[in-house]
Amino acid sequence: MTNPPPGYSVRAATWDDLDAVGKLLVAADLADLGEQDFFIEELQDDWRQPQLDMATDTWLVKSNGEACAYTWLLGRNSHRDLDSWGVVHPEHRGRGLGAFLLDMVERRAAEHGALVPPGERAKLLFHTLAVDGAARELLLGRRFDLVRH
Repeated sequence: MTNPPPGYSVRAATWDDLDAVGKLLVAADLADLGEQDFFIEELQDDWRQPQLDMATDTWLVKSNGEACAYTWLLGRNSHRDLDSWGVVHPEHRGRGLGAFLLDMVERRAAEHGALVPPGERAKLLFHTLAVDGAARELLLGRRFDLVRH
């Protein structure tokens, strides 16, 4: 899927989106864990990673000005190790946003993979919460292996 589901738009996240993405992550924590596990300083640290190009490695999905979903992909170790995670706001789940974001991550991961030294491979890890059964099923359906939880 190259476009988000109808009614949604996507663009790279910017520092101006910090609070909106933070609120999205807190809403997901409260729905999934019953308490806040995320703090804005973590997102700030993530966005300060020298390997992260926010223009090409973050995706923010919005509807009516509201942050509805977010994901990122971080390439490390000369593009060999690719780490990703994402979240969909609880009120916007079940609408194809997770699959759309995974499409974006997989497409960008292939671009990172093309930069891996000859004879080596990139490894994509997509992190999710253990309680997020829908994300687990989506990833398993895309032939990801469950590594741990």
